[in-house]
Amino acid sequence: MASGYLIFAGSLAVAAASLSAPALAQQVDEEPTLTAADLGLTEDQLESLIDGRATTGGAPGISFGSPVGFGASWGVIGAGIGGSTRDEGSQGRELDGSAGVVIGLGDAQNLVGAEVTYNIISLEDQFAEDGSFALKLHRNIGNGAFAVGVENLGGYGAAKGADEAYFAAYSHVLTFPNDMPIVLSGGIGNESFSNSTDRDGVGAFGSAALLLNSRISAIADYRGRGLSTAVSFTPFARLPLTATAGFINVYNEDDVNPEFSAGIGYSYSFK
Repeated sequence: MASGYLIFAGSLAVAAASLSAPALAQQVDEEPTLTAADLGLTEDQLESLIDGRATTGGAPGISFGSPVGFGASWGVIGAGIGGSTRDEGSQGRELDGSAGVVIGLGDAQNLVGAEVTYNIISLEDQFAEDGSFALKLHRNIGNGAFAVGVENLGGYGAAKGADEAYFAAYSHVLTFPNDMPIVLSGGIGNESFSNSTDRDGVGAFGSAALLLNSRISAIADYRGRGLSTAVSFTPFARLPLTATAGFINVYNEDDVNPEFSAGIGYSYSFK
């Protein structure tokens, strides 16, 4: 696994952990400013993911690189930025950054939601010199959600010519009497999701997020190759800001050292 893959995985980690929050976030005063319908969720999903009695302005992330079934619908936009270390061999470790913007369209609750993401895959050189787009169509189903999508769509710069990675994902919220829901997600995809070293064929991915409370989640994520772990939290009670930090490839798969990645994301609803 080359260092370029780790930078790419770090970018996805930032996007998934920081930008998945807009689909789940809500602002709460004494009563919620946004309803479950505004966020494209059922009431059960919203109550499972966020304790409605808390005055949190956002929701912690539920993945760290892998796609999830939930997504942003019309009225929700978000932006995120972060960085990750990369292994440069004898030159030691260096840092690289990534950023992204997500726009929600459609209605995931009653029809189909569409989440459009613009990823800036590297901030090391000139800003926005390298980037790509992603598209996800998603629909809420009971206490879960299903999505199909594509990454590396219309890449430019260093991402130009990269093969599109198609995927299908499903997420389900499990609730327990101790009020600590678990969000399980999984799916299949090609290219960057493939389990083979040459990225041929189709591979499986998945993640599990334990919501310790309405503001903190612990995440384990497997994106085709290498296990990642992270912690995501909302640092401010009334601000829809989500911060996530963790390690990519914690078991040194393909003899590549673990990489640290962290990012923050902000969401806003104009409905």
